[in-house]
Amino acid sequence: MSALQKKFARQIDEMVETCRAVAARQYVTSQGGNLSWRVDADHVLITPTRVNKGRITADDIVILGLDGVVRHAAPNRKPTGESYIHLGILRKRPDIASVIHAHPAWLTAFAISKPELLQKAWLPEPVIEVGPVALTKYAQPITEELARKFDPYIERYNAFLMRNHGVVLLSVEGLGRCFELLEMMEVTAQTVAVAHILGNAKPLPRKALDGLAETMRTRQIRLPGLPGKVKNLKDLYR
Repeated sequence: MSALQKKFARQIDEMVETCRAVAARQYVTSQGGNLSWRVDADHVLITPTRVNKGRITADDIVILGLDGVVRHAAPNRKPTGESYIHLGILRKRPDIASVIHAHPAWLTAFAISKPELLQKAWLPEPVIEVGPVALTKYAQPITEELARKFDPYIERYNAFLMRNHGVVLLSVEGLGRCFELLEMMEVTAQTVAVAHILGNAKPLPRKALDGLAETMRTRQIRLPGLPGKVKNLKDLYR
């Protein structure tokens, strides 16, 4: 075990647990999806390329510098090809600790059809804990171009649908918390889809956002986005 593995042993164990939970919920399949966690100012844990998340082990986890240089990796392991996305987000959002990119069925369905529905306020908890979901334009996976598609939105949002691809969730806390937020948004997507099948779906009234903003202030929950960039909850929702 390397010195860095020993230093970040607790976080590595939580990352492995989260990877397996993401796979167990079928939010990723085959070798898809990737996770990262900024564990201090200089080091990022990230999942390896071409490894099923349900079978990942502590030895599989790669440790990068924020500059993208590999600081630790097993001889047969390389960081995910989507490192461009993770490192790009972490560099532009110093407040963010963890990132999950996944392909859960309901959220990914919205990335294919009617993504604008997830930019509305439907339920109190997702409004308070995550905020609306931005839509990034399609680009070829595993490219810097795809990472750049986040640039117009990264300062104002903590959740992103990737057109015809999947979803990215951010958290100021560890990966376990990021996974909880992903679960919440996947259930929200399912609920919104079913509500539209039933018909007469109604989002929260605009005035309700004032009350939810007050709840966030009382509970000391930050607005989505880079601190100070979003002034009003209503500004985020259509």
